[in-house]
This record gives sequence, C-alpha cells and structure tokens, in this order.
Amino acid sequence: MATPVLTVLEEDKHAWFAGRTRAILKYLDAELGPADPARPRKVLDLGGGAGNMAHHLAHYGEVISIDFNPRPIPVAQSRGVTVLQGSGD
Repeated sequence: MATPVLTVLEEDKHAWFAGRTRAILKYLDAELGPADPARPRKVLDLGGGAGNMAHHLAHYGEVISIDFNPRPIPVAQSRGVTVLQGSGD
C-alpha cells in the first residue's frame, strides 16, 4: 500500500520543522529525485514518531516508519503511515 501524501500538517507550520523539512527534502531531491513507478522504492523513516515526515517522504517511495516509543504510533497510523515499534539496532 502506498503511503498517502497529506497536504499540510500542523507541524509544517512551525518554523523549526518547516526549515528542517526544506533542508532534508532539498538534499533528497538532489540525490534521489522523485519516485519512479517503473522502479519502486521503499523509504525507511527511523524514529518516525507521529509520522510528521512520512507524508513528505512519500514523494520518494513507499514509507515504512519505525519508532521505539509506542505512544506516537497510533497517531502515525491514523495518518495512514505504515509504522512498526522497534529500534534501528
């Protein structure tokens, strides 16, 4: 299932999150370019929390998020993010 691309989250309106997101996406655009349906990608979002970045990362492929903390997982799932509880070890 493809990760849905949401339009705007409240986090996107906060200057720190917006600036960080712009920097990350600029780097990913330069390195990866947009997703190519002929060559599907999976994007791993380690420490994905409530899925704040997942809707942006969906531009590059199917997002799978992992977070150690169980508390934000239901929020990420409600946003349509495929999320697992665990660590990156």
